[in-house]
Amino acid sequence: MNGAKRWFFPDGYIPCGKRGYLASHESLCIMNVNKETAKIKIWFFFEDRDPLSHEVEVPPGRSLHLRLDKLGIPRCKPYSLMAESTTPVVMQLSRLDVGKEHHTLMTTIGYWEE
Repeated sequence: MNGAKRWFFPDGYIPCGKRGYLASHESLCIMNVNKETAKIKIWFFFEDRDPLSHEVEVPPGRSLHLRLDKLGIPRCKPYSLMAESTTPVVMQLSRLDVGKEHHTLMTTIGYWEE
């Protein structure tokens, strides 16, 4: 088995910052090294509103870098993320903050379960 079917990222936050053509954002990076398409449902949990969900597919032997600011996830609001896949995958969450003079990049592997 390569990867896991259920992933958790409790600390999500899309910064408000923008500098020139760059906008602060988060990306969920998904890698599928298996021989079947991964069908993935992603839930976004918030402190003050109902969860949102989004579905994606990642073909075998491919990766996907999903920009979360393009999915209607609000900026400057904390959220948590849970994703379930039909086949094991590897996930990583990355945040780029360009709101200050120096850009900041954070990346983390989430907690996973089979």
